[in-house]
Amino acid sequence: METQAWNEVKVYGRDEVLLDIERRAFEYAQRVIDDARMVMNDFEVDIFRLILGIGKVYGMDKAYEIMSDTVVEKRMRCLDQMWDSLRLTGTDAEKGYQMYLAYLKASEEGVEVVEKTDKKIVFQRREYITAISHTCKMLGLDILEVQNKIYARATDFQLARINPRLHHVILSYEPGWYTEAIELR
Repeated sequence: METQAWNEVKVYGRDEVLLDIERRAFEYAQRVIDDARMVMNDFEVDIFRLILGIGKVYGMDKAYEIMSDTVVEKRMRCLDQMWDSLRLTGTDAEKGYQMYLAYLKASEEGVEVVEKTDKKIVFQRREYITAISHTCKMLGLDILEVQNKIYARATDFQLARINPRLHHVILSYEPGWYTEAIELR
């Protein structure tokens, strides 16, 4: 029997294995996404149950502030890591908008500017991760209040890096879409 070098031998089977993995990945992709979304939703509901518990003792404004402080800490760490790579241009409102989208890693098809002035950008943003809206619906919370008191407040801390007068606000919510503004006050 003659021996061949490893690089001269065709290994049969690996192509079939790879094709089978690819087929199963495509077949189960939506299920994996749905399962991950359910885990995220459950986690978010549990977190907000804790927030509601804190709210019973200290009031909801304080509970939202505590939650927002944890979000601020995370977002500022992220901003520190990406700050040097940001190439922000234009007015302060435009820079704030660019920074916010960079932080979210928002895609162009997921965002649409509906109004733009030197001091204000109003835009619609697609809600890819529905955990917060799901949680608000499950627990009877006002999504605009939650978004503004926790997440928009946290964004304000990021925006202050550009200009302390920049402000982020969630204006409205329609299932699947937020209307938001970044404005100079």
